[in-house]
Amino acid sequence: MDKSSFYRGQFFKTLKAFCEVVDSGSFSNAALELGTSQPALSLQIQTLEKHLNTILFERKGPKIQITPDGARLYEMAKPVVDSIQNLPESFLNTRDDLSYGDLTIVGGEAVLLSLLPEILKEFCAQYPSIRVITQSTIVKNIPQILLSDDADFAIGSLFEEHNELVYQPIYSFSPMLIMPVQHPLTQIPEQNIQLSDIAAYGLILPPEYSYTWRVVQVIFQKHQLECPIKLIASSSEAVKRYVSAGMGISILTEACQLNDETIKAVPMDHYFPMRNYGLIQRRGKFLSAQALKFKKLILEWASRQNAMSVKINK
Repeated sequence: MDKSSFYRGQFFKTLKAFCEVVDSGSFSNAALELGTSQPALSLQIQTLEKHLNTILFERKGPKIQITPDGARLYEMAKPVVDSIQNLPESFLNTRDDLSYGDLTIVGGEAVLLSLLPEILKEFCAQYPSIRVITQSTIVKNIPQILLSDDADFAIGSLFEEHNELVYQPIYSFSPMLIMPVQHPLTQIPEQNIQLSDIAAYGLILPPEYSYTWRVVQVIFQKHQLECPIKLIASSSEAVKRYVSAGMGISILTEACQLNDETIKAVPMDHYFPMRNYGLIQRRGKFLSAQALKFKKLILEWASRQNAMSVKINK
């Protein structure tokens, strides 16, 4: 056997056998432990001795005695053999180490300000050593961010299905008409407010690239109505502030935390679709231990929230 062949396939196996002979004190015991025959084991040791050009054991009948060279080899080989044998378990233990690491999440402003804090509070309490990074973005940029691996997850909506992204629903929010408490529309019974009534006053909306803008335009067109835009704000949070200041009305969702005494919110789910938010990731992306823990937690959180909603609605 040439040296290259020996190194390619046999060296570790033979070192392991050598260490087992030393640990067991005999070839017969070692052969039983390794699940091989004594002649095959003896041949392995002879091959190792030939390869190293030394004698590792003195054979004295049924007894063996390790030589000084054998003792030196055992001292060197034993930690290596143990380390390699324990490598899978050591690797898994290291991978599950949550004493460090980053987790990056992107989402819209409403998500980061309203939906995410409760989830992150629970996550950070469980894994205080993980650094969480949140970044605000718009819906249309989510695919590019995830496909570029610039974030572990996005939380939000998608304009359309994407073959390279995986979307898992988390929560749904009702669309709401929001208006200042002194607005004329507050004098109309909630169930009687029509799209034409809203169109008469115009809307404050987030920018054209936003999910809200797109949905509002589609619904008004579906009902053959013009949707006059009075003011374009930078975000849903800004829209809410302008409405609170008495500057107009808007269509937002419950996710925007509309519990403001200066605002009246009226459900509009008979006109507008529910706004669905989900956990989004790149299909096939390797998830770190940190990401896996967050995914498990947020999906469990969503399950609890949805169960509570079902009970409330019964």
